[in-house]
Amino acid sequence: MSVKNRIRHWRQELGYEDCLQFAELIGFSAWMVERWEEQRIQPTLEALCRVRERLLPHCPGLKLEDLVDYIPED
Repeated sequence: MSVKNRIRHWRQELGYEDCLQFAELIGFSAWMVERWEEQRIQPTLEALCRVRERLLPHCPGLKLEDLVDYIPED
């Protein structure tokens, strides 16, 4: 099973057009967030937990599972 992050989805859901502002909100560099959004690299579990904590005030009830998509293998 493959995993794909949903960082771009949450940036757009919160109305952030600029990756830099969103990166500041979640506490990571814009460079890192751009690579996550492009699916070039995946955030670690620790990073996803940190992202969730930073987004909770804006998205109450956000679960860790909301930050990733699981893609079944063919």
